[in-house]
Amino acid sequence: MIKQFAILSGILLLALFMQNPAFAQIDELDIEQTDSITDDSLNISIDDYTKYTPLLGGKEVRMKDGLKINGMIKDFYPDSTLKHKGYYQNGQLVSTYKNYFPNGKLERSFTASGTFKLVIESYYYNGLPREYIEYRKGVVVKYIEYHPNGKMATYEEHDKKKGYYISLRNYYPNGKLKSSLELVDKKKFDYYEKEFFPSGQVKEEGPVHYNAAQYDYQRNGSWKIYNEKGLIVETRQYYEGELVL
Repeated sequence: MIKQFAILSGILLLALFMQNPAFAQIDELDIEQTDSITDDSLNISIDDYTKYTPLLGGKEVRMKDGLKINGMIKDFYPDSTLKHKGYYQNGQLVSTYKNYFPNGKLERSFTASGTFKLVIESYYYNGLPREYIEYRKGVVVKYIEYHPNGKMATYEEHDKKKGYYISLRNYYPNGKLKSSLELVDKKKFDYYEKEFFPSGQVKEEGPVHYNAAQYDYQRNGSWKIYNEKGLIVETRQYYEGELVL
């Protein structure tokens, strides 16, 4: 059975921080006028910036000369290639930042627009997209993950208020659909799910019900099971996620 996307566990934390006026959109011209370089620039790895980002669970505070840093900060690799550019408030990344790989390609982009929208995009070393996460008012509304070859691996669309799935699709590395979950009755939280063989032939399909009390998507009703030739080989009955017949 399908479980709620793991990142939703951080919704309450995200919603809290999104109320902070520090998330007002930053004017790029004003940012560039406050550029500075910290003395720890060369000692920070590209993965370390998460610990300074409250919205990603970071709790640490970045300091310079014993004081919490503020404004736009730039960090560089030993060869002077730009590694990081981000806006800090009281030692933490609160609005906009970008990280770069040693080859100069973008590793991550973190952008908050006012108190409403937050978008996090990450990339593979070769520049191909890796992940896209979009929040609206503290709720994940879209999540996209890509295979290393650039083809989509997962697509999730969530309700803007409560975060439950509207659509969930998983893909094989060759681009063919692996599974799909589509909302068919919003009032009853009823869905229809399909799983596919790598060839594209349907493997199994049937109804699913979202149990909001348990945050769980449960098979419920009659499911059809197919072989790779497209013939039904079995019919199964489910009730609240349990196989009954």
